[in-house]
Amino acid sequence: MNMNLNDIKTGILNLLMLFENLSKPQIDGLCSLVNPHDTVSLDLNQLRDRVATVTDDELEDLINKTRHWWPMPGQVPPIGKTPHRYEIVQFAQLYHLFFLQNIFQTLSYGELMKVFELVPTTTIGDLAEQNVYLHTLQDLKQLLILLDPGTLEVLATEIFDISQRAPGTEKEELHQMVQLNTEHFYLYLPLLKLLQLGGPNLLQFQNSFVALDNIQLMLLTQLLSVGDNVLDYVYLLAPETLARDPFFSVQQVPGMVYPIQNGIYQTYDPNAMHMDDTEHQEETIPQNQPAVTLTIIDQPPEKCVYKRNIKQHPSVSINGNYSDVPGSLYVAPVLIRCDTFEREDSLFNGNEPVKITSNRIIEFKRLKILATSNQTNETLFGIKFELRMYNDDLSEYEVIHEITSTPVCVVSHSTQLKPTPKAIPKVVEVVPFSGNPNGSTRVAILGSNFVDSPNTRVRFDSIEVCPIFHGSKTLICLTPAFHSSATVQVQVCNDANIWSKTYAQFTYDANLMNDGMPANTNHGYDPNQEMYQLPTETIS
Repeated sequence: MNMNLNDIKTGILNLLMLFENLSKPQIDGLCSLVNPHDTVSLDLNQLRDRVATVTDDELEDLINKTRHWWPMPGQVPPIGKTPHRYEIVQFAQLYHLFFLQNIFQTLSYGELMKVFELVPTTTIGDLAEQNVYLHTLQDLKQLLILLDPGTLEVLATEIFDISQRAPGTEKEELHQMVQLNTEHFYLYLPLLKLLQLGGPNLLQFQNSFVALDNIQLMLLTQLLSVGDNVLDYVYLLAPETLARDPFFSVQQVPGMVYPIQNGIYQTYDPNAMHMDDTEHQEETIPQNQPAVTLTIIDQPPEKCVYKRNIKQHPSVSINGNYSDVPGSLYVAPVLIRCDTFEREDSLFNGNEPVKITSNRIIEFKRLKILATSNQTNETLFGIKFELRMYNDDLSEYEVIHEITSTPVCVVSHSTQLKPTPKAIPKVVEVVPFSGNPNGSTRVAILGSNFVDSPNTRVRFDSIEVCPIFHGSKTLICLTPAFHSSATVQVQVCNDANIWSKTYAQFTYDANLMNDGMPANTNHGYDPNQEMYQLPTETIS
């Protein structure tokens, strides 16, 4: 998951807004998942104020402290009784819940269940086993990076072609086609289960899974420990994903109340996640749900210029039957500060209430924010859409539903709307710097500004390969085969569009073996050192 500091800040503020709709036991249950050994309750007001006003340097420092002490499975957080410990633990829990939310937004519910199927959970409660499962997920990700989409499709087609394969021999056939080394034999079974997806579902899973970083893989091991209760956490952190999930329908799980959107709830299960604070739940969860609700169709942009119409125009849709509503229905946009959640009516223009008629989608084209974020203590702004039911003479109204947009940063000039330029990768060296033209030499590309992304590529002249990310300064890959002995340029790109301007040279030499040693030297080279090899006679 590659995000800049502004993306992280915005995402955490969104998460805090979501927490406003949850009870304390629900939030505590989430925190105990990501921090089972040292859980502290979140002070939402304090966190909201801290995150809303934090500078980039302060945010980066908090993230670094979080990464420094946050444990891998089976380890107790080593932070001890240091100054600001409570703040760091709170932020660490919030930061990792943000990463967990991103898992639910990256993997569909069906894909999440497929991960559980690939990695058996019979002994996941053992702390030592959690480390094993983490390494399994990391190795599976590495394998899916090495196997390009075309290879996966060929494997899925040939392995399950019953006209060519005898039933029950799939694992043996897979071993012949993808020759994993001894250390990684255990990946055959999960790979075989994964290939059963076939077609677009298989490639979609590959794209989604390789996009997860190591922190998220660690959090997946925590999810494995809760088994079937994982659905509770999806409901709490990313309820909107279930509404569009092709593998799942909300109506299939009766007996639960969780926020599907801000202010909309499903029936609640009081036993879920051990939330026994019944009195608190009754106060925070509405029993009478509105018959008519709002859904945001188009969110406002991440940035807009003050005193100018917000583009893209926000829009909402009206859900439910409002023909029998005893009064006139209007939708009114209200400007909300993200640091205090207070209304800022004097800083909002073009926000007159719009009456609901036969058109169920309302677009707001003239909304203007009259102050910059810089002028208002660096706060972000949200637009809360209120569904109002007015009386006959329009003198009074009742808000029957409301929903808030994602945060907006208001800038003073349109030039500030331009995205921050992405750092271009820089290549310094390739180690080793030579190998056999047959390819498959394991090399390290050294440089800077490398990112952990499925779009990252290494190019040997015009031949591209997918590397394994080993940090912002190191990529590992296998050299492609080359038609003859030659010296080629090695470049890197992070987004498949902009290649590094710098390059290193790699020499293909027929007199060398794949490890860069002379071909006539007996030096104990182990051909099984790579994760897998693809026999050329099987897959082209």
